[in-house]
Amino acid sequence: MHLIYRAVLIVLATGLLVPLAARARTHVVQPGDSIRAALARAKAGDRIAVLPGVYREGVADDPTALTVTLDGIELVGVSWPGHPVVLENAGGQSYGLWVSPVDSADPTADPERPPCGRSGATLHGFVLSGFTL
Repeated sequence: MHLIYRAVLIVLATGLLVPLAARARTHVVQPGDSIRAALARAKAGDRIAVLPGVYREGVADDPTALTVTLDGIELVGVSWPGHPVVLENAGGQSYGLWVSPVDSADPTADPERPPCGRSGATLHGFVLSGFTL
């Protein structure tokens, strides 16, 4: 009987811990995949790891290549010497990366005074090519 209670406690404890660990996921983007698609699938707290390659996101009419609006997203270019992660302008885009809270994510509003906020997003490991900085 004592073993049954112990087994139930283990199952309950595991059931409570698994959802916490399962919340944050890592999405891996390979050359030929879309970083935008990974951002669309991501939930707050997820990590998007982008493998080396040249990525052109969106179309020429889009003001930005990538827009991050979720809290706590970690967008990481996993580069190494001689193998960079390059986000290249698709043609006519003004901004490579735009990070802003969802309620203020309009990069066309006023480029001199972009919206501010603390989304908790982190970005690193990217080379931007052909964008306004």
